[in-house]
Amino acid sequence: MLKKLYELPHPIEGQEADQAVFDRIGELLHETVMPAENAAAFYKAAAHIPGVTLLDDVTDPAGRHGVAVVRVDKHASTATQWIFDRKTLAFLGDRSYLTKDVTEVKKGTVMSETAVLRRAVVDGYRERPSGS
Repeated sequence: MLKKLYELPHPIEGQEADQAVFDRIGELLHETVMPAENAAAFYKAAAHIPGVTLLDDVTDPAGRHGVAVVRVDKHASTATQWIFDRKTLAFLGDRSYLTKDVTEVKKGTVMSETAVLRRAVVDGYRERPSGS
């Protein structure tokens, strides 16, 4: 699977190919509802990307504590975290931040972050989940 994933993304200028694959996996997992077995296969593939590490205690953008998978892109001076609930391993959110000062922007500056508060599946276009 990982070999095929390396054929899909086209790194943006200054981005490592490994980071492009890591980002593509993140996009597929966070923007798609899929069976748990498929998601697990993507996570296992991500574990084989050079530079991927685990952080034991991270707070997501909503303030929930969990564990994170992180990869630092040294060329772009950014780190990307995928944050999961410690017990259920449910995806809680993600964060991207600078790993060094870039011009006038300081190391540690958050470039983007999301928190998944609720997910639902509906039957039709523009249909809202029940209870909302």
